[in-house]
Amino acid sequence: MSLIIYSLIAIVLQSVVLPRLTFLGAVPNLILVSIIVFSIVNEKQKPIYFAAALGFLQDILSEGIYLYTITYVIVATILINIKDNFVGNEFRFILGSVAIITPLALLFEITVLYLFCEELFSFFYIFKILLLTTIYNLILVPIVWNICHGWKK
Repeated sequence: MSLIIYSLIAIVLQSVVLPRLTFLGAVPNLILVSIIVFSIVNEKQKPIYFAAALGFLQDILSEGIYLYTITYVIVATILINIKDNFVGNEFRFILGSVAIITPLALLFEITVLYLFCEELFSFFYIFKILLLTTIYNLILVPIVWNICHGWKK
């Protein structure tokens, strides 16, 4: 039940509040951070369902081209497969995953927007958004970690 409440709060924050807290055009992605943390601290299939549900809800509330659903399910699947072979500090693994996955997910989103919506972005803009969003997401990690770590099963 607490996971459902957290998911709804995260979706509302991501869709309504966080877009108004931009810094030079960068918006933190609470949903992506939540999926990364949840995928690392939970067992096999739960993170995939969690990622699909949150991605679908975010797609409904945004562009509607199911970009987030696809991205989040891929991220959850990759992390589920990697975490089994990881030996070390779980929190550092999450930080590293956020630092690597955030720019990759944004590049995927920018590429899809370019290919299907013909939106052009300058190199400087892309670099700035990648850097600032990654920093934003890294700041969110301790908050999400403290909330989601209690759901470890």
